Amino acid sequence: MLPVVSFSQVRYPDIKKRIFEFKPNENLALSYFMEIRGDYADEYNPFTIKDLYRQFANINEARIDEILRFIKQFGHIGVYDDKAKPYAEKYIYWCQEINQMRKAVLLSELYSSVNIQLTIRAKENQIKKLEKGLLFEYLRSDKKNHGKCCLSTRDIECTNCGQCEALIKSMPQISEEEKTKQEAYDLRIACLFDLQEIFKSKIGQMSFTPYIDVDGNNKPRFISDLSFDSLISVMYWQLYMDFFENERFFTCEKCFGLFPYSSKKTSFICERCLGQKKSKERLNNPKKYAHDKFFRKTLYYVTDSGVSQCWAIDEEQRETLKILRDKLKENSLHKMKTMGEKGYFKWLKEQEDLFMRKVNKLKEE
Repeated sequence: MLPVVSFSQVRYPDIKKRIFEFKPNENLALSYFMEIRGDYADEYNPFTIKDLYRQFANINEARIDEILRFIKQFGHIGVYDDKAKPYAEKYIYWCQEINQMRKAVLLSELYSSVNIQLTIRAKENQIKKLEKGLLFEYLRSDKKNHGKCCLSTRDIECTNCGQCEALIKSMPQISEEEKTKQEAYDLRIACLFDLQEIFKSKIGQMSFTPYIDVDGNNKPRFISDLSFDSLISVMYWQLYMDFFENERFFTCEKCFGLFPYSSKKTSFICERCLGQKKSKERLNNPKKYAHDKFFRKTLYYVTDSGVSQCWAIDEEQRETLKILRDKLKENSLHKMKTMGEKGYFKWLKEQEDLFMRKVNKLKEE
């Protein structure tokens, strides 16, 4: 039986950085970056830089200085050939690779988005640049042909033949929620297919060398060296590994930014927008804000979960406070509608004093 190899047992070799300079041409497409012979920078392990592929995708390819800065910091991206003297990489090659990496990062973010439909709407301009691929074709056909194809043939435009209406009636009805889930599934599968095609073409050749090592108890363990043919392959492998970490995101319904998602989250609004929303509600309805603030404060003594955070109050006393709190809450909702702001604030302060006097009395018992 072969030993099981995890990626924690894999070692990655360092990459040697070389110094390049830009050689312009009247036709920018024919410009290139050429190695300065005899000048070598230090070596580094690219896997110690967690977001290296993102830094590459964020390069403005129109800025030559940004590309040169990346080369100086991390090295060239193609396959280095010692026989080529001097070694050079075309500027147009860099542009193509930067744009391809952007597409790969975009597809990985779309796949990992919890609310993928909203993420696609928020990133519509970026998705248009995909130009080809299963996701692009799926979205394009969905926009252009939805409702136009004849259900009886599925490949020609409907001519009101009468069969479609009969087919629709005979088909089982699907709820809007199920339709949304199915659409999200289809979109993720399209993203996954396009990502797979990119990974297959870009990770390139990998060299796998097995070794035997021993642990502290002199027990043999399996390790290996994994080498790549270029820095661009390394960055795609890094993206590949991050993709399988399956970190989930969501698109904020207010600002359309991407944020880390937690299974405990019940809404798709980021903390900043949620704070702005609460601030707006406070300004628009100060009475409701004062009401919510007071009854949140009382939860310290009477919680919905049934476990008081105040240890000085036992279960029987907590039930007494709960009855008082429910009565005050009902009265507060009524007074909020019938009283002016100043009168309501004064009344609410009296109720807060009443509640706290009851709390202190129960503590003394």
